[in-house]
Amino acid sequence: MKECSICGSTNLVQNHHIIHGRGKRKQCETEQDQIDLCWEHHSGTFGVHGREGHSLDMKLKLDLQLTYFEMGYTNEKTRELMGGRLYESEDNNGKELYRRIE
Repeated sequence: MKECSICGSTNLVQNHHIIHGRGKRKQCETEQDQIDLCWEHHSGTFGVHGREGHSLDMKLKLDLQLTYFEMGYTNEKTRELMGGRLYESEDNNGKELYRRIE
């Protein structure tokens, strides 16, 4: 039985592609790019596709990017696998902010 990679729930678990969007999914699809998410973390309000889900979406992207670097991929290869973008986070008075590095 599939479990949510975030909370361990088995409720309506769906496969999520961390790098998504038009024309990018196939070129960026790797085993590491796909995780299982419960309905709440996938489509709920604070889920990656929810209206308040930007923070979770960016955290998953940063985690994936770190995984690629730990696997020994170069910046160029990692950028390619990340859909042409790299990401970073910064602490702003206790609140983590995320931004793309172009």
